[in-house]
Amino acid sequence: MNARKIVTLLLLVLVAASAAYLVVDGARGRAASRADSASNGDTAPAAADRVIAYYFHGSQRCRTCLTIEAYTAEAIQTGFADALSNGALEWKVVNIEEPENEHFVEDYQITTRTVVLVEMKDGKQVRWSTLGRVWDLVDDQPAFMTYIQEETKGYLGS
Repeated sequence: MNARKIVTLLLLVLVAASAAYLVVDGARGRAASRADSASNGDTAPAAADRVIAYYFHGSQRCRTCLTIEAYTAEAIQTGFADALSNGALEWKVVNIEEPENEHFVEDYQITTRTVVLVEMKDGKQVRWSTLGRVWDLVDDQPAFMTYIQEETKGYLGS
């Protein structure tokens, strides 16, 4: 197996592991949130004030798109573990070619596979931005991760 195939395989494994972690962690967080709400009588939706980091992709996934997703997931998970666990930050991977997700193309003026940050206040979107530099930085993982983390910090106010 040549080096290119090994790197591709490793990236796919990283993406799959990240997705599995997020599913398990998200389910655990939702269950804990429901338990907290039930125990204190709070009926308000959890994390009405939060930031959502989206990675929007299509059904066809090229190596660069998978790399952008993997690097973004790593930047979010390593830089904001506390914000993820307390609901101040959510990480979502969305296929915009699925019928239920097509509205995102218009909502965020998506023209290509991309990362979008969205700030929610009182359950309503108050601002969003497309992180278009991901395509320029995909060949420089440290710079890519710094970019994602700095932009996310700006949204979280940290």
